[in-house]
Amino acid sequence: MTPTKSPALFTPFLFLVPLAITASVFTLADAYASGSARAIEETADLAATPPKLTVGGTVSGLHDVGATTIVLELDGEEVALAKDGAFRFSSRLTRGAFYRVKVSQAPEGEACSIARASGMVGNVDVTDVTVRCVPSRA
Repeated sequence: MTPTKSPALFTPFLFLVPLAITASVFTLADAYASGSARAIEETADLAATPPKLTVGGTVSGLHDVGATTIVLELDGEEVALAKDGAFRFSSRLTRGAFYRVKVSQAPEGEACSIARASGMVGNVDVTDVTVRCVPSRA
């Protein structure tokens, strides 16, 4: 007796595999029906290459007197800023990666603090790291 494949065996066990490029869904039952195991392999390859995202934000409170350069650090990469404004590290991180920005050198005569200095990278670039500098008390 030759064994036969019954589609009914696969009905309760549908595994959804989201496609990274399109919003459609491809199931293992669809692959079985079409005989297309290659489609599942290609989907797995797309999911295995997550996008690389950046970390950045804004700096405020720098004074235009003397050496007012602040140096920020993220995993060994440094960004130096001499005036208020936006910054972004060139390092690219994957979704789910942990990040931590710190002040590696504060401007002379100023104390700086960072809001939202650390966190986990989501689905978009991190743009809400906020650095605030104020004159330090002598």
